[in-house]
Amino acid sequence: MNLQEVFKILSEDKVFFEKYEQRFVEEFQTLLVKEREDMPIVNTLIVRLYRLLFSFTSDPTRELYSLASVLAKKEVDFKRILMSSCFSLIKAYVDYTKDQVNLLKVKALIDLISYFSTTVEKAYSSYVSSLKERIRQIEGETKVKDREEAINLISKVIEKAQGKVVIHYKYKGLIVDIASRLIRMDQGKAVIRTDHVGSYKEGDNICLKIPLSTRPVAGKIVSRDLNASTITVEITGFEDLPEERRRFVRVIPEGEVYAEVLRENRQKVKGIVADVSVRGVGVYAEDPSNIESGENVEVLFELEGKPIKVKGVVRHVSPHGSIFRIGIELEPDVKTEDTISAYVVRRQILLLKEFREF
Repeated sequence: MNLQEVFKILSEDKVFFEKYEQRFVEEFQTLLVKEREDMPIVNTLIVRLYRLLFSFTSDPTRELYSLASVLAKKEVDFKRILMSSCFSLIKAYVDYTKDQVNLLKVKALIDLISYFSTTVEKAYSSYVSSLKERIRQIEGETKVKDREEAINLISKVIEKAQGKVVIHYKYKGLIVDIASRLIRMDQGKAVIRTDHVGSYKEGDNICLKIPLSTRPVAGKIVSRDLNASTITVEITGFEDLPEERRRFVRVIPEGEVYAEVLRENRQKVKGIVADVSVRGVGVYAEDPSNIESGENVEVLFELEGKPIKVKGVVRHVSPHGSIFRIGIELEPDVKTEDTISAYVVRRQILLLKEFREF
């Protein structure tokens, strides 16, 4: 039913809509006060809104869209308030028309209110899109600023601190700190002399702990020179190190370690162990089966031929390329904790030895 048809049908009951105006204004005002106590209430604005929507003389789209955009910026849930007020109107209109048993009129009113809802939704979606774009701009500006600051900082380290730096690198899940030396900066890229150059991979992210900053500098390895014992790192900015806040060391198992996550409804999620610590395990899964954060689960896997069966709580489910990573906080008994702990220590030693062999 198009707008002109709706107007024609509903205008037959113009008297009802004129009488309902005060009730609509009062309900809308009450809902608005609950939403935003600090927002000044202007009755004339609500009256104007009502007459705009229910005068049935002209298309209210432009004005409604404009008002919704303004209220979106003021963080008012305009759609909820408007729809709630309109639903009350529908109930009253059904009572008004029940003697006439005219369902066409009720349908016309519902179509009109649905039209209002769509218009408001478009205004809010547009506002959200503009916010996202602004956030992207700000993040981009921040990244550029951080990168420039980090590059300047590294130049000062080369000049004032003889280039001393510590490379903070994740090798197969093992965090390794390597004392190194900055040689030079070349168009935003740092050339660093370091040990075990063969252990680094081009494209890997690293962090540089430097004497003149409490924040690690972030970068990406773009090349390595085995003969000169150097790596070239493109500086990207700064980065916090969440692993430094972790209480337990994580390691990546050797080869593929298959795992099953058993949910309370006995549904199984199959995957591969991403990493493991005494109190946590990450599982890569193609199909997480709508598993959610906070779920109690049981995890089954093997470490060096020893079966592990341990209870835990899902802490996060996040996309990881084309698959998902399920992070689970474990609640091991003493025996299981000893088994995992012994494995993590042995794995650490092997990884550190492997790293140093390059």
